[in-house]
Amino acid sequence: MDYLFYKFLAPLTSCFLLLSIGITFKYKKNGTAIYLMFYQIFALLFLISNYLEFITSNPLLIVFFSQIQHFFLIAISLSWFAFARNYSGYKEIVTIPMRLVIYLIALFLIIIIFTNQQHHLFWEDINFLEKKGVIKLDPTYGPLFWVISGFDYTFFIAGVVFIIVAFVSGGSLFKHQAKFIISGFVFPLIFNFIYIFKLIPNFNKDYSAIAFGLTGLLLFIGIYRFKLLHFSPVSRNIVLNDLLEGVVTLDSYMAIIDYNEVASRIFNLNETLLGCNVENTDLGKFLGDKLVSFIGDNSISFTKEYNLETFDVRIKTILSATKKNRVYLLSFNDITEQMKLYRELEKANYQLKEIQLQLVQNEKMALLGEVSAGIAHEINNPLSFVKSNFRVLDRYIGKIEELCCDEDSLKSKKLHEFTNELREITQDSNEGINRISDVVTNFLGFSMGKSSSKNTLYNINTGIKSTLLIAKNILNNIEVTTELETVPSFYTTGNEINQVLLNLFTNAAQAIDSKVDGGVIKVKTFFVNNRIICEVSDNGSPIKDKIKEDIFKPFYTTKIETHGTGLGHSLSRNILEKSYNGKLYLKDCVEKVFVIEIPYQNDTVSE
Repeated sequence: MDYLFYKFLAPLTSCFLLLSIGITFKYKKNGTAIYLMFYQIFALLFLISNYLEFITSNPLLIVFFSQIQHFFLIAISLSWFAFARNYSGYKEIVTIPMRLVIYLIALFLIIIIFTNQQHHLFWEDINFLEKKGVIKLDPTYGPLFWVISGFDYTFFIAGVVFIIVAFVSGGSLFKHQAKFIISGFVFPLIFNFIYIFKLIPNFNKDYSAIAFGLTGLLLFIGIYRFKLLHFSPVSRNIVLNDLLEGVVTLDSYMAIIDYNEVASRIFNLNETLLGCNVENTDLGKFLGDKLVSFIGDNSISFTKEYNLETFDVRIKTILSATKKNRVYLLSFNDITEQMKLYRELEKANYQLKEIQLQLVQNEKMALLGEVSAGIAHEINNPLSFVKSNFRVLDRYIGKIEELCCDEDSLKSKKLHEFTNELREITQDSNEGINRISDVVTNFLGFSMGKSSSKNTLYNINTGIKSTLLIAKNILNNIEVTTELETVPSFYTTGNEINQVLLNLFTNAAQAIDSKVDGGVIKVKTFFVNNRIICEVSDNGSPIKDKIKEDIFKPFYTTKIETHGTGLGHSLSRNILEKSYNGKLYLKDCVEKVFVIEIPYQNDTVSE
């Protein structure tokens, strides 16, 4: 009965396999379909060789077709394994060197099968049985037969495991696909197992080839009913661990369900924490009060820092179909570099605004300088003839005194007293006029525009005196002591050095401003090693040694916003270095000694 049934099923099964091969061929651009098509082709050839063995009566051909079947069985197991890996998303789990080793082992086993007559390790002895006119091979299995069978079963079972993983982790459509695939590949294993170990009495025919035909039928249904080759599930492991962001899922009781490698690295998650409440983990500490706030919300997002890294956190609530159960999906995107760039951009924007304000201020100051210079010039003109008139008045007072000196009358005495008082008034007025004249003269000198070349003879001692006079209002209630030694004069551009001096005096005054006791600024000049040296120090708050060089960087300042922009020292150093090949540096952080060094030039003139 089993032989008769086989004669009917074998051709029908071959048709199913041919049909499924034709359908699969339509999807030949799909890598998964290629492996499936190889499997179907080898299954068809296995069935054909099995049928040829069944119908032939030649012992040599029976042995040959049986050997061919074992060759196709190895090919079927390998192509099935390759299909299962691709379908379930574990394509890269077997590296190229591993594949090469597998193929070499398969080649060795095939050689063993076809050289059995030389070693008898596959079949120890070959016998033939005749039943109902059919000659059947009945060999005694050798040790390598079980090795080859184990090789085949290993790859069949491994493939089934991959499909089961896809079944468990896939959606409903993928689960229907996996059901048909697993059924299609379990049947041949069961039939082959039954035949090898003779588990059914009086069942002499191996129906494994027919079972492979059933695989073709099930795949045919899977392709058309559940779009088997239209798309395939991707392994959860591949998806989650290939993500650049951390992913964690929590159940409705805040227990950890799953996580990927990125989340594991960030929050020290491991398998022992699965099922544990998230509050007792580093992730719970990170979420803090947010853990309560997102319960009941559909989704929230926020940004938070953790271990010197900044994360963009998104939490989404996923409800079940009945809306009775919920899962919380948490994703953590590392935006540390983006935030760093954002802060740098903010800083650059701030600096740009400061530069714009400084440029506007410079324009205002330049305009104010021009206006002030004009005003000073206008003051200087009437001041000149006032001084001249006072000199004339003083001369006339002298003449009146001469006229009254010979008379001894009461009138003369009264007039003499009057002229003495008048002379005192004129002397006081002359002193005030001279002071006004000095201020105007120095102001005019300071407000001079920059010349195109170094054509003004300049002495730093004179510049110090002039700048101190200009800065008198800034230095109010501050004692200024000077030790000015003889230093050479040199040609300079406009009032650049005076600008540097004014910046140093202003900074010193602002540093002293916060002290309770009276402040002192010391200015010292001397000439040594062919260099003109000027030291400016104050008894204000000391400067931290770690920012000794930072204070010369543009926009670096420790003052409040209304007291400076952090450009004074930078511009001063730039003037000395570029225009005079000189230096400006901080010699002492405690006593705050700023040093100006200007090399002695060939065109300098001694004071």
